Amino acid sequence: MVNFMMEEEIKFEIDKLFYNSNMRFSRSFGSLSIGAINEDISILDGFAASGIRGLRYSKENKNVKKIVFLDIWKIASAIIEKNIKNNKIKNAEIYNVDFNEFVIKNEFDFIELDPFGSPIHYLNNAFYSFRKKRRGYISITATDVAVLCGENMRACLKKYGAKNLRNEFTHEIGTRILLKKIGDFASQFDFGIEPFYSISDRHYIKILLKISRSAEKASEIPHTLGYVSYCFHCGYREIGKFPNRICMNCKKDTDYAGLLWLGELHNKKFLEKMKKLNAKRNYADKTELEKMLNLLIEETNMPQFYYNVHDICKRKKYPNVPKIGELITELKKNLFRATRTHFCEKSIKTDAKINEIESKL
Repeated sequence: MVNFMMEEEIKFEIDKLFYNSNMRFSRSFGSLSIGAINEDISILDGFAASGIRGLRYSKENKNVKKIVFLDIWKIASAIIEKNIKNNKIKNAEIYNVDFNEFVIKNEFDFIELDPFGSPIHYLNNAFYSFRKKRRGYISITATDVAVLCGENMRACLKKYGAKNLRNEFTHEIGTRILLKKIGDFASQFDFGIEPFYSISDRHYIKILLKISRSAEKASEIPHTLGYVSYCFHCGYREIGKFPNRICMNCKKDTDYAGLLWLGELHNKKFLEKMKKLNAKRNYADKTELEKMLNLLIEETNMPQFYYNVHDICKRKKYPNVPKIGELITELKKNLFRATRTHFCEKSIKTDAKINEIESKL
């Protein structure tokens, strides 16, 4: 019996292939970003499975001049071929080969890198494939959040060359560690990186980068890296080129995470293009997509690392937790910048210090 699924306007077969319906939001978000690039591009869907992501990219965006589906499993190639024909995709090719073997012999404008687990094993060859280009785009997904955001420091050090930290803003730490590692590979090939967005959602971290060939921009990457020191006693945090082992607020010992990316996580103009596209499309997750885009837009140009309001109240033993919106309004009245964050609905980003936030609770 053939197992057909529907996602947006795509009817596709999955047979025994992995398909995560919960990632529909991510695929819609990705498709919006393809349209927002606003130039003709060739795309590699590097771990295609049923091909649903690439099918949607091609079907929903007129600027996709070529889509290549790649998967190491033979059954995937057969299923993708059927799905391409059923959805009348004209500009597609299919290959049954290992990702690393394929990309070093081919080049694309846009690479979708969405493996199971960590993308680290594929980044070197992905960047190598852009060696003849002046610029390009890479969409990178990591699902090993237990390593990036968890308590296993050794695993993170081994795989990403950075110390993680399990605290109130651990998901932003994990995102910035991933960006740091991506930057390591980019700089080796004389590419500078510009994150168009960096999302931590559900069980994954997803980053879309524009890469530009420039020795000058590549040399700037190490200067964008640093550490965050954090005090578990009072919640104080501080960024710098080196960890600060004594809390400047309560004078107790701190812990730290790093090296990690301390630059911008998002590009406001690009996100606004995506928002306009979302308004024109009738996606099932349209409302959720708009909410995410608004949060990312608000986060741009805000200080690194967020404050969990519930954790602050718990640490200070305050009986009542204020509404996030009311706290943001109060901080703005006192001339602080403050906004919600997509990383955690119970948290805010602000340039206020921990004691200044506590005074408004």
